[in-house]
Amino acid sequence: MCLFSSVPWSLPPEKRGCVLSLNGCRVLFVLVQFIKNLKDSKAFENLKDLKDFKSSKSKQILALTLAVLGAASAVHAATPAPKTFEKKNGLENLSLQEMKSLLEKSEGTKRGDFLTKKIQEIKTKETEVKEAKSEEEKQKLWKCPNCTPNEKYVLEKLQVYAKITDRNALATIMGNIKQESKFTPNICEGGARVPYNRCHRGGYGLIQWTTIGRYNGLGNFCKKRGCNPSTLAGQTRYMINESQFQKNLARFRKPGRTIGEYMSPSYSWLGWGVKGPRQRYAYNYAKKLVFM
Repeated sequence: MCLFSSVPWSLPPEKRGCVLSLNGCRVLFVLVQFIKNLKDSKAFENLKDLKDFKSSKSKQILALTLAVLGAASAVHAATPAPKTFEKKNGLENLSLQEMKSLLEKSEGTKRGDFLTKKIQEIKTKETEVKEAKSEEEKQKLWKCPNCTPNEKYVLEKLQVYAKITDRNALATIMGNIKQESKFTPNICEGGARVPYNRCHRGGYGLIQWTTIGRYNGLGNFCKKRGCNPSTLAGQTRYMINESQFQKNLARFRKPGRTIGEYMSPSYSWLGWGVKGPRQRYAYNYAKKLVFM
């Protein structure tokens, strides 16, 4: 019957009775509407007393309907739900390890087929969860909420393109750049802010490229790749791809070292004349970096 077909067996008996009552109300509504519409129907043209019919027959129909619905509701609510395969075979609430142990004794049987399918479903779900977590971890980066926009930009590129993941390594590189240029890309040694082709003495840019070879390397790199050697974006690209940085990249990528240890590849990369407070800057960055 349609009255029972929409009642889910998975519900407990008391809730099934409520759902059935709701369905019963819908049936009653239809019956009342039907009796009400009979007033204008030609079916009553030959009846002598429409009033008596309405007062007696309709009440009888309604009373009978209510009695049937009440009995059906009680029977349906008290009827237990059909047992699932798990319940019939004692496979409810088993751990993955327990399922594997049972499978060894049940291979080739219906129970074994069921366990194989269940174990595969659990493994698939676990794999999906691990992959989702891994993907989430990949999207996380070391960030510096209180840093300047230029500092944030370089920090991100060092992770995304240079694949450096250690906080101390990143902090050390950042501290060295701050010592060299305060993250000002168009600064010429001495403090003048000028375009790339107008810095004629000393170092220029983020890490103060000083020698003719390294200075020209910045210009040639950007000329070939369509970037601007005076900008933060152009200089960051060159800095990461420059041979001196690439030679030390494996040492920066190796995690778990102290800032003091990362200063060694930093010197090999920059070859500074004056060390200055770059190491102190590095410690300050390490305190500010947040993995998020």
